[in-house]
Amino acid sequence: AFRLYGFISRVSKDFKDPHTLKSLYCAIVRPTLEFARIVWTPTQQYRIDRLESVQRKFTRAIFYLLPWSLDATYPSYRARCLLFGLESLQHRRMTAQCMFLHKLISGSMDAPCILEKINFQAPSRNLRPRPLISSEFRSTEFGSGDTLLKITPST
Repeated sequence: AFRLYGFISRVSKDFKDPHTLKSLYCAIVRPTLEFARIVWTPTQQYRIDRLESVQRKFTRAIFYLLPWSLDATYPSYRARCLLFGLESLQHRRMTAQCMFLHKLISGSMDAPCILEKINFQAPSRNLRPRPLISSEFRSTEFGSGDTLLKITPST
């Protein structure tokens, strides 16, 4: 992803419009960062930060293209994302996972082998609050990266 970002920054160094660069980033770099985001999402913080660092670097670079950026104080990553209409990659991954679960439960997606791994709780009496949807606990680091485990609480 850093290579693609470097390619875009070299090819488009004469571009002055931040929205043009944002379009290039969203069309070329971000799909690489979000490839297979339903199947694999990082669990370790250093991997999450590594993916986010590409977008951090991009927003920092296009912030300086704004006409008033020389006088302004340097905003945080979140503020830059809001300024350019971008969501953090971690937020986009979580949104995609929730949409995947919704499609799975609502029947928009036909995947019975995945659906059978989700436990639906339907208590006759509500004595204690329990999650309505859960999945089985995974004790290994590899198993903790499972999308269903991240979306649904484990039992």
